[in-house]
Amino acid sequence: MAGLLSRLFREPRCIIPDEDMEKIVQQEIAEHYPEVQNYLLKSTNKSKEAAYCAWPPLEFEGRHPVNKAVLSWEKLEQKFVFMANGHYKPKLCIPYQKVAIILVVYKNPESEKQFQIFINNMLPKIRRQQLEFGIYAVRQQTSDIPNRGLLFNIGFQKAMTHMKYDCVIFHDVDVIPEDDRNYYACEYYPRHMAKRIDRNNYKLPHKDWAGGIISMNPEQYTQINGWSNMYIGNHTENEDIYRRIVTHYDLVRTEDKYSYCGSTSNKTELPNKERCWSFEKTGRTWQIDGLNTTSYEKAEILNQKLFTLVDIGVISQKIRNGYMNRIRNITNFDSLPNATLTLNNMACEQLLGRKLDLNTTLKT
Repeated sequence: MAGLLSRLFREPRCIIPDEDMEKIVQQEIAEHYPEVQNYLLKSTNKSKEAAYCAWPPLEFEGRHPVNKAVLSWEKLEQKFVFMANGHYKPKLCIPYQKVAIILVVYKNPESEKQFQIFINNMLPKIRRQQLEFGIYAVRQQTSDIPNRGLLFNIGFQKAMTHMKYDCVIFHDVDVIPEDDRNYYACEYYPRHMAKRIDRNNYKLPHKDWAGGIISMNPEQYTQINGWSNMYIGNHTENEDIYRRIVTHYDLVRTEDKYSYCGSTSNKTELPNKERCWSFEKTGRTWQIDGLNTTSYEKAEILNQKLFTLVDIGVISQKIRNGYMNRIRNITNFDSLPNATLTLNNMACEQLLGRKLDLNTTLKT
């Protein structure tokens, strides 16, 4: 599947000879989807088209407000019996993509409730889209301030060891699409899926923001070197990932009428000096700060019925010290484009007491 279907979906102009298509389809069915093979053997319609899930899916329900009821894990497991080990795949058709959904959760009651609301809303939505998907919840064990970008990078690494996914979606646990036509698959370019969030008055905060939900294929994620590992706390990494993406690719956004999202948290965090410093520096150090420099103390993988929990031991100061050692003697490397002066950047300038230097060679 990862070969043929990802080519068809991400490279719409590619041409595959009919005889090769038939051979690949039969191989995929036999190796990965025996239920489909059995179904087709009993069916009168044995054409190769019958093997694939409908495109677009046929069971969309449209836009509905987020259900903020908090169900216990026991009730959620009873409700979503189609999940097994945090994974789902359609039984009677081959999905067009295999999708890893990666979330960062925290060890506190509020985050657990947000995660329960997420599961209750999102599992039926994604299932209706007839995709094969796995959900990975990455949690920081230590008492350090959370490092969201680092946890996303670790989640990506762990997910890709489980399966060769065609698409990866990085998801805030407190942001939930209201419309199931906001499709949980990757397009030809990276896609920002949370343009309109209720806590932002259903408006994009500014043009170089890519927070909430974002999708890309593994090759694209590796090319941009993932998220920065240098942001302690939340917020400014959403501008940083935007800069990384647009340096290499176009960034598309879900169509306005399908991009409405509800939220289960109204909290916003203003930049602090630590994050402002990171945002200024990573514009020039992205090649040595990200997926290729991700590290952690220990990882424990717990397979739950509804999701895979990745418990991570992280010491942020150790990561920062390693980063400083790497950049100490570097004077020339590619820069990310200069960022637009947004409200967050202006707040950073006030905190640092000077104009941000976002696009010049780092001097040590």
